[in-house]
Amino acid sequence: MPSQDDKKIKSLPWSYPVPDMTGAILQGHTIPASCHQLGLLIHIYLPYQAMARASVKEGQERQKRDADIKLFLNPKGTTQPQMVDKDKDKSRQRWLSEIASKISGALLPNGGDLRRLHEAWIGRWQALVEAWGATENGNHPTLFTAKSSGRVIVGLGGPSPLDTDMTLHHVYGLPYLPGSALKGLTHAYAEHTGQSEDDIKRIFGTTNGGGAVIFFDAIPGVGLTIDLDIMNPHYPDYYQDTGNQTPPSDDQSPIPIFFLTVKNSAFHFAVAPRPGAPEKAASAGQTGDREKSDAEIAACWLRDALEHEGIGGKTSSGYGRFEETKRT
Repeated sequence: MPSQDDKKIKSLPWSYPVPDMTGAILQGHTIPASCHQLGLLIHIYLPYQAMARASVKEGQERQKRDADIKLFLNPKGTTQPQMVDKDKDKSRQRWLSEIASKISGALLPNGGDLRRLHEAWIGRWQALVEAWGATENGNHPTLFTAKSSGRVIVGLGGPSPLDTDMTLHHVYGLPYLPGSALKGLTHAYAEHTGQSEDDIKRIFGTTNGGGAVIFFDAIPGVGLTIDLDIMNPHYPDYYQDTGNQTPPSDDQSPIPIFFLTVKNSAFHFAVAPRPGAPEKAASAGQTGDREKSDAEIAACWLRDALEHEGIGGKTSSGYGRFEETKRT
């Protein structure tokens, strides 16, 4: 049963720290209903109520330097803050829950422009990786789809006025897994599992030259779901004390931290041979079996790393694990 305070917070209008000209454009529009770019919603069109306290303080100092900034401007033109700091955690939860629901809904089959944009992105990405040599064919495909077995969060510690972040494509505003992160994960997995040092150097490269394989950004498949999650540190004073004077005692009040994640969603992965690199081509082995090319070896390592190690933040808690979907 929601409390009266919860109902009051839910009914309050959002207030946006934006310049006058931007505020004039925003007036008459309902955010987040009229914006489906997740990057804008968590980095630009972020209401004062959902901001981290440090970001609000920075905004207040900037307001003193720049008279053009109206820190509490909301779409109705009110210039007074609509809430106090003690309500920030609930308001941040409300804001993130709203935009997670809105973006996930816009990605459904009848979601409209964002769904069509997402499908077009997938088509362009597949054409790109296939042009570079990634393929779904054979026993060891270098183009494959894997579905997260739970939640995934990449870029959680990035700079953000929310105190938490998510790695988003700068154009589409949707989560993706950077190729550099996938390469680093695969490299670490190969070393931890004792793979051939020669293979590792050849595939990933050294300080003297690039590797034989390209790791492409992994992009979300259709059915992407954005969902709200929570961390609840029980010793906030202990973690925030840079002087190491506060013990982790049980008299401290937990402070919930809300953040966005990808939940139970498929991603498309691809690796391909780098043109001109000294790659080992697929060939018949001594037993007559076909040996894997470097791209196929890297793809196998990547599959195993995604399944057993996970990618992104909170992997020790089971986040970031993927399992390859069955091919038909």
